[in-house]
Amino acid sequence: MTLTISVLTYRHGLRLYRWNRDNRRADQNAQDLTDVDAYLRQAQQKLCELAQTPSSVDDFAPLRPLRHLISNSADQLDAISAELREVVQRFDSYLATELTAPGAGDQRLQLRRAMQQEYARTQLQAVITKAQQTSRTLRRV
Repeated sequence: MTLTISVLTYRHGLRLYRWNRDNRRADQNAQDLTDVDAYLRQAQQKLCELAQTPSSVDDFAPLRPLRHLISNSADQLDAISAELREVVQRFDSYLATELTAPGAGDQRLQLRRAMQQEYARTQLQAVITKAQQTSRTLRRV
């Protein structure tokens, strides 16, 4: 009788331990997803400010820290890692399209680069929107 009660108590304690552990993980993941969503929202806002305007190195300065924060989050969150890595990849493509000072070089070349930059910006915004949707979906679960 005592042995049976001891085994049942042990099993119950083990279930409680697992339940607490799972809840802690879920809370931590929810907080991490909230942080990632904030980074993505900030990046989205900055990209909207840069819409249809040729951007130089100085214009990209606020985006670089956000890129690194999202990259670090991609390493930590397995559930949304693929989407965040795609965002980082698109960030790199967009940041590589920085323009030189106006008046330096051929106008056609500058126009072509500005168009490439705008295309890269729209691609980045699309990927950010997809990652935000995934993040919101995971936070609800």
